[in-house]
Amino acid sequence: MALNYMGVAAINVVAALLSIPVIAAGIWLSTQADNACVQILQWPVIALGVAVLAVGLAGFVAAFWRLPWLLLADLMAMFVVVVALACLAVFVFAVTTGSSGHRVPSREFLEYDLDDYSGWLRARLDAPGRWDRIKACLAATPTCSDFNGTYATAQDLFTAAPNRMTPLQSGCCKPPTSCGYTFVTPTYWISPISATADPDCAAWSNEEDKFCYSCASCKAGLLQNLRREWRRADLILAVAAVLLLAVYAMGCGGTPRPWTTPPSRHASPTSSASSTTPPPATSAMSNGVSEHGFVRVKLRGRGRNFSSPKRLGVNIRSR
Repeated sequence: MALNYMGVAAINVVAALLSIPVIAAGIWLSTQADNACVQILQWPVIALGVAVLAVGLAGFVAAFWRLPWLLLADLMAMFVVVVALACLAVFVFAVTTGSSGHRVPSREFLEYDLDDYSGWLRARLDAPGRWDRIKACLAATPTCSDFNGTYATAQDLFTAAPNRMTPLQSGCCKPPTSCGYTFVTPTYWISPISATADPDCAAWSNEEDKFCYSCASCKAGLLQNLRREWRRADLILAVAAVLLLAVYAMGCGGTPRPWTTPPSRHASPTSSASSTTPPPATSAMSNGVSEHGFVRVKLRGRGRNFSSPKRLGVNIRSR
């Protein structure tokens, strides 16, 4: 059953409101240091959120001004936006599958392997000239300076819980544990024991603008950071896509069809009167039956024989 236009307008207001968490998720991603350097997901998320807002507002205007053809166009646009949002949610989930890190001997924190992550994400980092720009951006963030000020001794660092040390700090701000470097400060290490144990051992530098930003472990730590943050944003995208699908289904069932002809508002007085005039009532005394279902019998004299009311099955009233 088609809803009235105000009902359809309310549905589109709900759709517009659902754009708020999507836009907020994109803005939140852009405020994270690693996502700000990579710039992959936040702009598509913000763009889709703005598209949902625009389609919802357009549907509200079309319903308010009772423009059914514009409403149908708005439904088609909403379908495209919902499909795009659902596809993005599925894609983000697919590319963020992978390892959550692995423990190393005598350490509490986790380290990360680049081969455990999506080939699509690795290709985004390895594009010509892209990693140079990303690592310069990462070096300008306070990630490693915060790391250096958090742990005063080697014991504090080695026993750091995984939830205290971020994957980005683990991969970019210290050398891999397999290299056997000697701790001086969290960002200053000397005398590697096994300099050939990992290609990243030779890439480590104690210079603040270099550290391990050229290491494969830094790329892995960055991807793990992205994985955590993208999964949180993906949950919002998935919920928004499901709710928007429900709103779209209600809109499809409730949008007034332009090809249905509404009843005329200018009916002629004669036809109106004839349509509203009740049918003539049957005479109350037709066939001797009153409007209350009683047989009315006029007694004209005494001495006439009448059937017993009980035999007739009716009530007899004298007049």
